[in-house]
Amino acid sequence: MSELPTEDRGPRFHIPIYDDVLKHAETFILVVLLFGVIFSTFLNIIDRNFQIGIWDYAVVEKMIYSAVFYIGMFGGVAASRRAKHISIDAVAHLMPERPKLILGAILQVIGGITCVLLTRACYVWLYTVIDADEALLPAMEEWYLNMRLWRWPVVIAFAWMALHFFVNAFRYGYDAIYPRPIVSIDSPGSEPVA
Repeated sequence: MSELPTEDRGPRFHIPIYDDVLKHAETFILVVLLFGVIFSTFLNIIDRNFQIGIWDYAVVEKMIYSAVFYIGMFGGVAASRRAKHISIDAVAHLMPERPKLILGAILQVIGGITCVLLTRACYVWLYTVIDADEALLPAMEEWYLNMRLWRWPVVIAFAWMALHFFVNAFRYGYDAIYPRPIVSIDSPGSEPVA
């Protein structure tokens, strides 16, 4: 009798705000950042080649560099949601299901604690190292070029990752304590095998 693999099934319980709203917010942020970088880079190339004078090159390049970094950060947020980025593949496939889930829960808690510490460190760095009036470019004083404003997404991304790690740790632990029934796929409508 063949069995459905564990990885192909989703979480056993649904958290509406977490599984729906935050998931779509992550995707929206990534899409907006990506299209913003592509569009800004395109306009920057057009502006340089035809000397239209739309904006200051240095400002746009700093913004694009920051946005590309944030794409990586929020890509990490999306990866931590799925818990596919942290795994011990050399050993995990040899382990039985329950110890694998326990190990997964422990690793997720360690990742969550690490992200909480990084969130705290980034927040402290933001308010102790960066001056309140420091700008992304020293010669420009516009409010949207404030250095703290451009560094806040790092704090938010690490906090969001910590949330994902802790929710995944809870889900791994729940699955380890209350194992899923094995479902046969050989006959339609068959009952779960204990």
